[in-house]
Amino acid sequence: MNHLFSPTLIAAWLVVATPALAQVHPVPRVIEAHASSVVLPASADGTLVVRSCQECTARTLQATAATRYRLGESDVSLGEFGAFLRDHPYITLTVSYREGTNVVVGLQAYPPAADR
Repeated sequence: MNHLFSPTLIAAWLVVATPALAQVHPVPRVIEAHASSVVLPASADGTLVVRSCQECTARTLQATAATRYRLGESDVSLGEFGAFLRDHPYITLTVSYREGTNVVVGLQAYPPAADR
């Protein structure tokens, strides 16, 4: 009797699937902070510093050209995002980054209801 999951078939599947499984990216970590507790990078490939509370240690992260800046559901430039944070220092934003590399995936803030 032929078995659907013979050892040969399982071994062949593992050989084919292993490279694909190795490409799985971990879920980014998220820090929530007030805009006044974030120092944005000076350029696309710069350093970002974020502190999630006044007593918390500041965390240094690396932004790249692939880092996304979002206001609400819209992508904006680093400059536009910085201008928004200067105008709204008490707004809460999220910083997503890859643990291990500390590379910033993206930042997102929502305008206050009065600004929408």
